[in-house]
This record gives sequence, structure tokens and C-alpha cells, in this order.
Amino acid sequence: MRVGGFEVTVGARRTAPWPPRRTIVLLSAILLLSAALGIRGLDWGLPYGWHPDEKVMVADIMVRNRTLEPPHFINPSLHVYATYAAVRAAYALEPRLGIRYSTEGAGELTDPNHPDRRLQMMAFRLTRLLSVIFQLATVYLLFTVTRHHFDDDTGLIAAWFGAVTMGLVNMAHFATGESLLFLLCLWALWRFSIVADRGWWRDYVVAGVATGLACSTKYTPWLLAIPFLVAHFSGRGPRRSLAPSGLAQMATTMASTLCAFVAASPYSLLAWPKFRDALVNTWFTGAPDGSLAHVERSWLPYVDIMANALGWPLFVLSLFGVVLALLRVLSRSIDSRIRSWYLIHASWAIVFYAFYGVTFHRALRFIMPIGPSLVLLAAVAGMTIVRSMQSQAARRVAIAMLLAIGVYSTAYSARAVSMFVHDTRYAAAYWLQSLPLPAGMTVDYFALESYVPYFDRAPFKIHYNPIVLDERTRGSAFWTRVLPYLEDPASGVLVDSDAFYPRFLILSEQARLPDRVRLYTMLFSGQGSPFRLVARFVSHGPWWLDPRPELVAPEVVVFATKAAVPDGRMMSPMPPPRRDVRDLGGK
Repeated sequence: MRVGGFEVTVGARRTAPWPPRRTIVLLSAILLLSAALGIRGLDWGLPYGWHPDEKVMVADIMVRNRTLEPPHFINPSLHVYATYAAVRAAYALEPRLGIRYSTEGAGELTDPNHPDRRLQMMAFRLTRLLSVIFQLATVYLLFTVTRHHFDDDTGLIAAWFGAVTMGLVNMAHFATGESLLFLLCLWALWRFSIVADRGWWRDYVVAGVATGLACSTKYTPWLLAIPFLVAHFSGRGPRRSLAPSGLAQMATTMASTLCAFVAASPYSLLAWPKFRDALVNTWFTGAPDGSLAHVERSWLPYVDIMANALGWPLFVLSLFGVVLALLRVLSRSIDSRIRSWYLIHASWAIVFYAFYGVTFHRALRFIMPIGPSLVLLAAVAGMTIVRSMQSQAARRVAIAMLLAIGVYSTAYSARAVSMFVHDTRYAAAYWLQSLPLPAGMTVDYFALESYVPYFDRAPFKIHYNPIVLDERTRGSAFWTRVLPYLEDPASGVLVDSDAFYPRFLILSEQARLPDRVRLYTMLFSGQGSPFRLVARFVSHGPWWLDPRPELVAPEVVVFATKAAVPDGRMMSPMPPPRRDVRDLGGK
């Protein structure tokens, strides 16, 4: 039959229970590639912690306090407990004083002979390695899910695409819950498809367990309720779905979801007031003043973010996969199993994107839970194109294009991984430490400690200045504190990065904190302040291979007085200024 201009096979090819040797060899190679991309750069920033949300500190607090109660519920607890186990293992293997988090404290551990260094390195390596393992499991599950509904070759393409999807590889380097979340969301969607295919009572129970565990990793997967309902109604039909037995099965899934959530986050009940307040705070984070009215939407920015996360070739193919899925859902002659599969993954991607695009919070990690589904749809769409070609020559061209997308995505992710190894903060610190700064002069920073250069046994004093982040101080009180600092002879060098200062340059902040905007205008222009821009460190590839992994290789800027960095010491040639800074004046 033809759907949307493509010749496709109706129904799913039933696969053997165990793949042939060729498939096993190729899948093993894909898993090795995924592991290599995840492990390279795993020591990123160590012994410093450059990711402000890694859960090592949360787990360490629990270990030191000898409690299983998390110190907060910004996220639920499943990943926290996984991190807790890894940190406990690190302490057992290296029983030292403790893990360090501040720039000053971690800076001491840059000495390779420091007795606490091995504990710090091991704790972060083990917790980040968990994310690599979750990513490997996701790649394997991509193969399994696609093979179950289609065939081995389509499963291999899906696994390859998943292994080299930059956004997935990016998150697999961090001791955060994202990689576990992606795995659990994909597992839940797979169980939903089995609910649609078979619909046994135990299928509804397992679907609920998968959903509850995903929601116990982060709060956002509550939207899995939509593809579950899609699976339930598409598998049973409207009449049977709403019959007493159908309603009982839905209730079973809901009960299983709640039980799994509480089992993985038990203090959601044991510390209910704190948990309840966290949920309220989470809502107000996405909906300032309790309302989404007049909030800047993120639908268009998320298109660019997803294109960056997948790379444009794979992203375009995934969009075609979504369109093809909708076309096949409308086809009456298609096998019901495949129709349900398409509908489950397409509805997840569309609904998640539509709902979270309502808020102004936008980041790769927020939208990436739909990444595995987009990868699956892209793989199926690619193989559909290949098999729809009538002539041998056209089929070879289609195969070549599909392989080219995989090769490009591999290079794209490899480039992103190299940015972990050659982060701009390494280069910035090396340059700073080569400067003969006058005695007593400090290197200061306004930013969060996660965003400052890598100081390896720095020969100068590093000082945090909280002026900018202290939003209680505004107007004349702000300038009363800032101006003496700018004129202080001991304040010779100031470092910052585009992971921090642009937050004060967006329109809403310009209206709310105009004094911060004015301060950065002075620093970048060199007017009204003894400081001027003396160095800028960026990491960009050619236009066609320039991924922007989240929180990696930020643009680092260095401001300094002439007493600290004479004109002859300024970096040359200076890269052109960023547009959002160059265009700031007068706005």
C-alpha cells in the first residue's frame, strides 16, 4: 500500500526471539560506540563540579547525616538514591574526610598528592558512570522496541541514531537524573504499546510501574498519562475502554503508578509538608505569580534546541517521522499494532512539546525526554523511505543518505564530546595563570562557582563577589557597593561567562534589574569603569559541525584593569563581541 506517497509494508514483521549473529555483532559495535562517547570526557571539570545540578552533594549530605531523607524535593528521589549508592561506594573505597564543592575547597584537590583527591574523583566518576549505563540501556531498548514492532535492521538504525544523538550523549556525562529519565520514559512508552497490543492485566500493572518510576525521577513525565490513554483506547476501542473492566484496568495502572512513585520516593509521604511545598514551588517556577498569562512561550526556541540536540539532518528526518506517523494513523488498512505504536510515540512527542512550550523555561534537558521517541520515528521513517524505492539505484541512494545521517550524527556527537575534554574554562585558566599579576591582586567572579575557569593550584587568590546575585540590593544601594569594588586596587581581574551574565541581559531582567544591565554594559564597553574586556575564550567548530552541548564550553570573558593586564598582555586577535552584548547599549 502507499501512504503519503511512500510504498510501505502493512503490519509488523515478526522477529525471531533471538537476533542473528550479524545483528548481535552490529549491536555490540553500536553499544561500544555509545560507551566510548559517554566515557570520554567523564572527568570533565574534576575535581571541580561544573554542573550546578549534579546530585553528588545531595547524596553526600544524606550520607553524612546518616539519613535516607533527601534535603529537598526539587526533584523526586529515585535518581538521588542511585547517586546515594554510588557516593556510599566511593566512601567505602576511599574513606576520607569528605567531598568538596566550593571553588576554594575543590581547588586544593587539583594537587595530585592531596589525600582527599581520590575520594572526590571517585565519587563523581561513579555517579556519572551511572548515567553512561542508563544511556547504554536506552540504546539497547531503542533496538528492542523497534525490533519488536518492525525488524532487526530498523532496530539497528534506531540504536545507532540513539547512540549518537548529541543531546542524549550530552546528558550522559552528568550525575543528574536525565539519562535515567529518558530510559524510564522509553520503557513506559514500550509498555504502553504492549497494553495496546495485548492488554493483559499484568501489562497494565507494569505500565503503571514504569510510569511511576519515571515520575519519581522528575515531575515532568506526568504527561505520560496521554500516550497511556492513547494506548488503552486504541487497543480496546472506545466502548470496551469505558466498560467496567476497561475502567478497572485504567484504575490498576493509576494505582501501580502511585505505588511505584511512593516506593521510589518514600519521603513524599513521610515528609509530606516539605514535598507538598516543593510541588507548589515547582509550579511557580514555571508559572511566575501563579499564572502563565503574558509569559513568553518557548515553542519556537525549542525547535532550535531540538535541532541542536539531534543535529539538523537527524532532526529533519525525525520531523518527517512524526508526519509519517500521523499519516499512517489515518490509514485504515494499516495493522492495528503499528497504528497504536505510531500514535503512542507521536502523541508523546507532540503533547510534551506543546505543553512545556507554554512556559518561558527552555533548556535542552527540559525537552529531551521526547528525544528517544523522535529517534525511533526517524529510524522507521528512514527505513520506510529505503523500502519504498522502486529501483535498485534509488534504493542505494536512499541507503546512502540514511548512512550519511548516521555518520554525520556520529561526528556531531564526537565533536560535542571533544568540548568536554577541551572546555574553554581550561584555556581561560591557563592564560590567567600565565599572567604575572601584581602581589595582592585577586581574580574575582560574580557568577556561580560552576561557571568559573579551572584553576589548577592558582598562584593568586580567587574571590567570590556576591554583589550581582544579591537581588535584595538594588538601585543606589547596589552602586554604593559596586563602585568601591571597581575602584579597589586589589580588584584587578574579573572573570565571567555566558552561562551567567546573559540572564541579566534579557528584556525582562533589563526592566527588573537595570543596575545589573548597566554594570555589564560598563564592563563590556570599558566606559565608566577601570575594567575593560581583555580576553574571550570560545569553542566553535565550522558552521556545519557546531553542536552546543548544554553547560559545556561556555564563552568565558575576562575583564581587567591596566594595572593587572597591560594592553600588551591582552589576547590578540580578540574574537568579535557577541551580538546580545554589542547591541545592549541604549536598550
